[in-house]
Amino acid sequence: MLFVIGFMIFGGAIGGLLASRRKGATSDIIHYIATYAVIFAILGLLVQVILLRNMG
Repeated sequence: MLFVIGFMIFGGAIGGLLASRRKGATSDIIHYIATYAVIFAILGLLVQVILLRNMG
């Protein structure tokens, strides 16, 4: 569970920085944060499943 949350926070931060560097409006920044958070949460879930499958 920690990987998913960590990846989601990291992805949201990357999305926010990316949108603000491109001088997006507030709605653009929020959209980028949400999109990148979901994408990175899915990646974190995959990493966690792979690690748990290889441990046991």
